[in-house]
Amino acid sequence: MREVIKFAIKIMALIIYPIYLLYNLLIEPLIERIKLELIILKLKSNNAQIAGRLNIGKRVNISVGKNAKLVIGDKVFIGDDVYVKVRSNATLIIGDNVNINKGTRISAFESILIGSNTLIASYCNLLDHDHQFDLKSPASTIAYDCSPIIIKEGSWLGTKVQVNKGVTIGEFSVIAANAVVTKNVSGSCIYGGVPAKKIRCLEKK
Repeated sequence: MREVIKFAIKIMALIIYPIYLLYNLLIEPLIERIKLELIILKLKSNNAQIAGRLNIGKRVNISVGKNAKLVIGDKVFIGDDVYVKVRSNATLIIGDNVNINKGTRISAFESILIGSNTLIASYCNLLDHDHQFDLKSPASTIAYDCSPIIIKEGSWLGTKVQVNKGVTIGEFSVIAANAVVTKNVSGSCIYGGVPAKKIRCLEKK
């Protein structure tokens, strides 16, 4: 009986393995390509502007509100599980050659600008708004304080960085992992910590 079971398992493996290979090599990439095209069509139907090549990972959620402006440049990569929300009348502009990695959340209630050649690591948060609060009652779930975020060209946000409302990050700056950016960041500098503080800058020659 044991030999019969072993033989049956071998036969099943011989049948299932080619199907598994076929799915992984042909069917799954085709499904992902179709999903990508459907996402792009949906974005364009909401008046999003897509300049060129856009590569989107799995389980990506992109929501564009009424009269919102979404502009995506060329050679943009959006990784798995990324969440993007552009609220009604808000603006999100993503430049060329931008990488947004796994699990990052970008939520624009007013305006977020991400410059070209920017690298955003996994699980970052970019939020241009805060819930309104007065310390005498629960924080509001309908009223927000909003202020634009600007991330200039060539910046690198490390893993789990949070960028708060009203922040401008200068060009070619690096934000260390787990930092919370609450104030403007000078160009060509490294910042880290909670709240983020300047660690060092490029020496001027």
